[in-house]
Amino acid sequence: MNLPLPTDYDRCLAHPFGYTRRAAPLEWCHLRDTCARHQTIKVDGFCPWIAKPCLCSDDRKLMYI
Repeated sequence: MNLPLPTDYDRCLAHPFGYTRRAAPLEWCHLRDTCARHQTIKVDGFCPWIAKPCLCSDDRKLMYI
């Protein structure tokens, strides 16, 4: 996996779909350990304007890298 990803790619917080609280969730996305969109946050820092709650859930499975 080549990290960090390009800056125009959205990052994934790996929060459950529909999670809206500010605190970290108790359950996480089951793909977070292998998701480049989530793992790259550790490498390039957190930018809230490009981070989304869960990009690989339900109808957005194509967002999984």
